[in-house]
Amino acid sequence: MILSMDINQTLTKLGLTKNEGDIYLYLLKKGSFSGAEAYRQLNFDKSSFYRSLKSLEALGLVRIEGEKRNQKFFAQPVSQLIKFQEKQMSELKEAGENLKNMEKTLKEYASKSFIKNNIQIFEGENAYYEFMEEKMSSNVKIIRDITVAEKTLYKFAGSKAKYQKYVGDYIKRRVQKGIKIKMLLDNSIRPMKVQITNDKDLKEARKYNGKLNIDCFFNVFGDKVGFMSEKGGKFWGIIIKDTLIASLMSAMFDIIWKDSQII
Repeated sequence: MILSMDINQTLTKLGLTKNEGDIYLYLLKKGSFSGAEAYRQLNFDKSSFYRSLKSLEALGLVRIEGEKRNQKFFAQPVSQLIKFQEKQMSELKEAGENLKNMEKTLKEYASKSFIKNNIQIFEGENAYYEFMEEKMSSNVKIIRDITVAEKTLYKFAGSKAKYQKYVGDYIKRRVQKGIKIKMLLDNSIRPMKVQITNDKDLKEARKYNGKLNIDCFFNVFGDKVGFMSEKGGKFWGIIIKDTLIASLMSAMFDIIWKDSQII
């Protein structure tokens, strides 16, 4: 009795249901049987008995011979059960490898998806203007801006003439949308006209008493953070959409802002 219970537990661990295990053991002992004989002796209802029998046949553990009304059922030898176990182990191993690959794929997809949906890169001749227009298109009420020197801005824009032609219209459109700007400079920068406080332009500018050591144009607007810099003599920019990063950078900006003087 104890041996039978142990075998049943082993069969269950291999993935057989209790009914399937009982039928297989019954078959091993009897050698063969007819359906009516077996489900009565095992005290099974007819439908669940035949359902389990079909499952055992599909697993290769039961052989069915004869016509439907006179069918006989035979247990495949225990060696077939060992093959079944080996197949189960192989499938489990394959499933484990698939899970690992799935995890790797999901991580890669998540990474690529984040980049695709939340990171914008700006390069080329019109990169500066595309970057600036992206800020304008955002539904925000305030832009935090750590700006750069006049010479660098002209380089970003392509030339002084291009910058001056663009910036006036840009400010006008920003004001029309009601977007305020906080502009922060360090003490190494001599402010341009567009870099001083102007209530009409919804602009407050401040100068930090120390040097910020930031060689890029830096913005925080809404849930986005933008950086503009120079690479190989050409302007490039990046905008990252991430609420946590934007909140942290805004907090850092505000700390410096409080220690700065209005200009």
